[in-house]
Amino acid sequence: MYRIQGDIFKLITPGMLTKLNDLTGRKEVVFVVATNYFERIDPAVRRSGRINERLLVLPPDAGQRMRFITEGRDLKGPLFPGWETVSPERKKEVVNRTALYTYGELLDLAKRLRRSDAKGDALKDEILGRCSEYAPTISVASYKNRVLKSEPGTLEPDEGRPLEEFVMVAYIAAESDQVKETDRSWIETPLQVAWDKEAVSKKQNQVWDVLKNSRVVSLEEGS
Repeated sequence: MYRIQGDIFKLITPGMLTKLNDLTGRKEVVFVVATNYFERIDPAVRRSGRINERLLVLPPDAGQRMRFITEGRDLKGPLFPGWETVSPERKKEVVNRTALYTYGELLDLAKRLRRSDAKGDALKDEILGRCSEYAPTISVASYKNRVLKSEPGTLEPDEGRPLEEFVMVAYIAAESDQVKETDRSWIETPLQVAWDKEAVSKKQNQVWDVLKNSRVVSLEEGS
């Protein structure tokens, strides 16, 4: 958006650069930038010496969701009343269905069930019903235009795309079998490029094994 901005907004990026340099030189201030679109930050701002560390914050994976739902916030008990009455198999259904929910969204989901007195399978069905009404903000599909070229008929990923982030989001969806059929037609190309470029290290066996076993990508060497 920088190219089409005018007036004071045109000055923000160059104005920030000297301020960030000053903060770095003083070594007295920690400056934190939070964004959902890291690739859109001006490269001059995010180079080393201005933004020194990049921390990718992801929604919880299946194991983290199970712990959070079971233990609740600050370990004060299950997120859903009656959770202890749900069988392990049904608990797994709920955990799988909540793939890509953030911690905040899981809390909001729990608030919608706060007055429920359902138990066992009835509670599981109520939670899943609420999930149908309350989808997570993050989705695999939301990354399509961020990791692929926009020109019609081409699937070649652009440079500067959030491939690491995309791989991890796809992994969280795939480990719970929540990759939609509509995404399978395009998802393999950026995953293969991420594999070739090691956007996520090939030593991260759990991530790549889940993606291969879910049949969303074959991951051929030297493709």
